Amino acid sequence: MKVGIDAVILGAWACVPPTAVNVLDVGCGCGVISMMIAQRFPKVFIKAIDIDEESVKECSYNFKLCEWRDRLNAELCNFNDETDKFDYIISNPPYFEDGLKQFDSSRLIARHQGDLSPLELLKRGELLLNDNGKIGLVLPYNQLESLLSYTENSKLKPCRILNIAGRPGLEFKRSFLELGKNTLNKLDERDDCVCTNEILFIENRNGEYSDEYKILCKDFYLKF
Repeated sequence: MKVGIDAVILGAWACVPPTAVNVLDVGCGCGVISMMIAQRFPKVFIKAIDIDEESVKECSYNFKLCEWRDRLNAELCNFNDETDKFDYIISNPPYFEDGLKQFDSSRLIARHQGDLSPLELLKRGELLLNDNGKIGLVLPYNQLESLLSYTENSKLKPCRILNIAGRPGLEFKRSFLELGKNTLNKLDERDDCVCTNEILFIENRNGEYSDEYKILCKDFYLKF
């Protein structure tokens, strides 16, 4: 599995609560998000799961070479079969709603919305969260409104939203969404008690990486 921009941004942007102990990485792939969370939050233990056996093997191998290996564990597991409780659930889920029915690579399988759509992630995740737990995920920008509509009748409420475009003037492609229990469902960029709604451009108009992107990801890219 290649390390994509979505995974790096999610790992750098997610805000695990200071009291959190147990984190679940759903659809872990090579394990990059889990390792980023372990680096940023030294008190948490991360369980990384995936339904692809080769991905779990690669993830386990990467964990063994990682200095935070004692707090990382990779397992072959379907999210729907998970029964443990967690303080934070993080996922870079598949994001193709439709498409090929026959897959010729693990990467294509991982990117196709089957049993792990953003909506199913919230529905199942709500049952697995401890009180005051949170979920952080990335999804296509054009699916954001429908997912927010679901939360109107859910115990999960949005607390942070980050919309991303390649550069100013281009359409938003991805949304990064963090939801929690007991969170007010109101958008206001200036109130820490309600949902913050921000934007991020990967590049400036001149094609160079934006300062905001470099600040967010500087701890994870050697070139920053």
